[in-house]
Amino acid sequence: APVKFNFARIAFDGIVTEFPNSNYQEGLKIKDSRVVAILRGVRPNIDEGEPIEIIEPEVIESINKGDKITDNNDVVLAEVLDVTLSQAQRVSKSDKGDLLLRYDPYYKDGIFTIKVRTKIHESEPYVFDNVPLKIGEVLPLNFNDVSVFPVIIKIEN
Repeated sequence: APVKFNFARIAFDGIVTEFPNSNYQEGLKIKDSRVVAILRGVRPNIDEGEPIEIIEPEVIESINKGDKITDNNDVVLAEVLDVTLSQAQRVSKSDKGDLLLRYDPYYKDGIFTIKVRTKIHESEPYVFDNVPLKIGEVLPLNFNDVSVFPVIIKIEN
């Protein structure tokens, strides 16, 4: 059942999913998985010719090997194992309508190998409690100083 929260300047409905000494995690299998995820510096809009989303190179460069995401109990939920940066790939369209792959001289793409703490619920793996661990899914990485949302391109078990 929903619970209504009323604070001084905000009110919202929520659902309690876990509380101290709950049995929520009793049937879950927990294991570490390795994923490879890509964060594109420029996500193109081929039809319009202008990029949909741009991530500044300093943001991608700020993610380093050894960076960790922990929960409130200092349990490591994700750790960056490897970082590979390259010039951002952009797709453009010629006057004839041909698609061309170009390398951007300023923006960067990042490929990250990340160890993630995975919970298995009904044979489906999840990270951060509710994000499905599947190729093509966005992996929300909220570090202390930066939040990025790369796409999972490979899962290594």
